[in-house]
Amino acid sequence: MKIIQLSYDEKNPISGLSLCLGFFDGMHRAHQKLFDLTIINAKKLNVPSGIMTFSTHILSFLKQEHFRALSTVEDKIQMAEKLGFDYFFILVVSKNLLSMPAVQFVNRYLLDAAHVVVGYDYTFGYKGEGTPELLEQLLPRKISIIPCLNFYGKKVGSTRIRSLLEAGKIPLANRLLNRPYQIQGHVVSGHGRGRQLGYPTANLSVDGYFIPKEGVYYTKALINQKLVDSMTSIGTNPTFSEDDLKVETHLLDYSDRLYGQDITILFYEYLRKIKRFSSGSELVDQLHQDEDNIRKISWSKEE
Repeated sequence: MKIIQLSYDEKNPISGLSLCLGFFDGMHRAHQKLFDLTIINAKKLNVPSGIMTFSTHILSFLKQEHFRALSTVEDKIQMAEKLGFDYFFILVVSKNLLSMPAVQFVNRYLLDAAHVVVGYDYTFGYKGEGTPELLEQLLPRKISIIPCLNFYGKKVGSTRIRSLLEAGKIPLANRLLNRPYQIQGHVVSGHGRGRQLGYPTANLSVDGYFIPKEGVYYTKALINQKLVDSMTSIGTNPTFSEDDLKVETHLLDYSDRLYGQDITILFYEYLRKIKRFSSGSELVDQLHQDEDNIRKISWSKEE
């Protein structure tokens, strides 16, 4: 898959594509409807397939806020490659790009496409003036609009998934994503308390990701292309009077050194809230219970 970054004054260099457009935060179940149709159209028309997205969230750019993503650009690239796309286009968000009239946006990036797929609520161009209906006018006979996808009577979307993650409702969030929610982090040094307690943890720097509800989770760690059962803590450490929010994970049945590596954490179940223990030994007792619960869940999923 070829990755192409485009600024506001660069024309799409690839013509004749089956192309889908969107921000695609989470690459969730509804987005996958667009991806599937784009690849089907590419095969039907015998043309390459492509995804076109933005370098950052537009509202966050306008408000100068740090965006916490369900999936980073790097995540999207990895998923798109697994799906079999030929091209991945990144539109670099800038004031000039956001000032571009919708018709100019179409002429610059979409006019030479063989087919275009968007969601029913996709907007583009200056102040979001471009709509799927406008695309139908400007790109007759080569535009497909995917309708709203509902799951359990509610729209599948990034906002709903974020709310579920904030509530610790991981299984339902994963069903909307059609995969386990995951974050990738770099292992950094910590205080070493976990090792002293018999539960060494990898302390993760996870800048840029949306972080689920504080608590302890059953997770799996992807490291060196291998999935390992793990328990992950998100929150402070009140037992030792530490107030900084941390993401740290303990890998079960794994003893190799992790410091300095990048690992991916996949979330499966919320186990319990973070709480203060009266002593280190009481905390260890709880960690033993957490480990037992994780092993039971893991075994039940394998049956």
